[in-house]
Amino acid sequence: MNTEIGTVLESSPNNIQVCVKDDKIFEENKKDLQIGKYVEISDGNLNKVICLIQNIKSTIVNDTLSSLKFILTTQPVGYIEDGKFSRGASLIPSPTEPVSVIEQSSIDLIFSSNKDFNFPFGKL
Repeated sequence: MNTEIGTVLESSPNNIQVCVKDDKIFEENKKDLQIGKYVEISDGNLNKVICLIQNIKSTIVNDTLSSLKFILTTQPVGYIEDGKFSRGASLIPSPTEPVSVIEQSSIDLIFSSNKDFNFPFGKL
């Protein structure tokens, strides 16, 4: 199940900023929205851009602490197109595209794409 958390604010080849919908969404998904975790961004064509969370900041809206906005700075690491993961940032989402917590199936796809290059390191 896809858990939508926010939208793209700004995109560049090295950096994508994401605005989390509200502080409640951030709190509900806090374990998945940490530095070093992944998010996936729809590009509008059934493809997904995979990004690594690098920074999390909060801003105060309307001068009250009760209305915090969270901004995630992410780095695109690859994309999923036609069910295959490719490294690099050839797909850059435009602002307003939906951002979701990454699904386990996407993580499996990313890390299984290099299975041909695995070699045993040793045994315990």
